[in-house]
Amino acid sequence: MVTCPKCSFAVTPPAVECLRCGVVFARLEEGAGRSLSRVIVTTGDAPVTGRIDADVRTTLLIGGLLAVLVMAFPFPRFVFGYMGILLHE
Repeated sequence: MVTCPKCSFAVTPPAVECLRCGVVFARLEEGAGRSLSRVIVTTGDAPVTGRIDADVRTTLLIGGLLAVLVMAFPFPRFVFGYMGILLHE
């Protein structure tokens, strides 16, 4: 019996993956030799920090205000409610 290094589940030796967590043993051994490094993607001269910039913040604010405005009135709520159902389904 071999134990899974991720979840400690007992696995029979000819198995290639853990039956409980689904980890593939060959990939786990392959990934152990690699070093983890962070990749920073840059756009122009400034690195991407993961923060929301002013343009995205403005767009989110306007979209949120429009959503509140649409839901405040019965007719647009009726129309966009059915559109929401169609998009969801």
